[in-house]
Amino acid sequence: MDINADMIVNIDLYAGALLALSGVLFMALRTTSLKDIRSKLLISLLTAAIVSGVSGLVLSLLPAAQYDSLGLLVRFLDMLIEVAINVQLIVIFFYILYEIFKSADYVKRKFFKYIIPEVILVLLPVLNVFTNILWYYDENHELSYSYLYMAYTIFRYAFLIAGVALYLRFKSQEKNARRFNIWLLVIPMLIGTFSESFTGYGAWMLFGTIGYTNLYILVASEMGYRDHESGFFNRHYLKQLYGLVDNGTYQLSSIITYKLADDSAVEKFADAIRSVLPDECDTIRIDAGKFVTISESADRGYVFMLSEDVAMMAEEAGLEVTVDSITRDKNEIPADFFIDNIRIKR
Repeated sequence: MDINADMIVNIDLYAGALLALSGVLFMALRTTSLKDIRSKLLISLLTAAIVSGVSGLVLSLLPAAQYDSLGLLVRFLDMLIEVAINVQLIVIFFYILYEIFKSADYVKRKFFKYIIPEVILVLLPVLNVFTNILWYYDENHELSYSYLYMAYTIFRYAFLIAGVALYLRFKSQEKNARRFNIWLLVIPMLIGTFSESFTGYGAWMLFGTIGYTNLYILVASEMGYRDHESGFFNRHYLKQLYGLVDNGTYQLSSIITYKLADDSAVEKFADAIRSVLPDECDTIRIDAGKFVTISESADRGYVFMLSEDVAMMAEEAGLEVTVDSITRDKNEIPADFFIDNIRIKR
């Protein structure tokens, strides 16, 4: 088999990207212990990227002159690449939704709402294996695209465009959106897309890997603040939180405290109360059996009812827990309210 310069470049790009992606996936698998949908989305994203990378690498190793005799294999590899890219774009869209609203239920609802376009994006490349309605190889073994492929490309990238548009729309309104830097993911992907379009080499994989590595770093940066047993924040997050309160980024207005009688029932307790805690609340495990839920709501009635809901859910789960709540006075400084009611362990 003759290997030309173009094949060497593509093989190097795919092999380098796959090596990096495998390392990131190995590290990302550690996040599965966290009760956070981002872990599953990140692993799905990396897995799809590896599938597209392996398919692209194998395709790069096949001589173009043998495409006729290996027609079904070539079409199958092209299909895998396209499906994997579509899955990545879909996952990125839902990842952005979660980073904006921090609601797993919201993401699940949206997933089923958009199930029809998601299925279409998966089935169209499969259909092309038998019909060549999107792309095909001409007599010179060059890849050619139909006009339908252009519409298909716009359709699939609509997920990425919609995700960016939602991020820009809600960044100034949602504090969760402000914490997430979408450009660390999107810019490398765009550079890769344009580079591959103009050069013909598999640059998308390399730059996509850079974006996914940045995404893992963003997730990993929060791992140090997560309690693996409950899935809530751990006490190390309190110092970070105080910084947000002190500089006015977070207007702490209410605190609900829980004291669990049986420290060994932490996971059961967390699962029981998670469904009643609103997305705008943050919950921190500050001791073996002690938790606090903080929010920016100054509505005393709302805070009291929330604390009652937590107590009821714990009781239904057969757990003994003491629940208290306190709301900041109108003229009280949030940082002082924090110090007076939350103890930071040093």
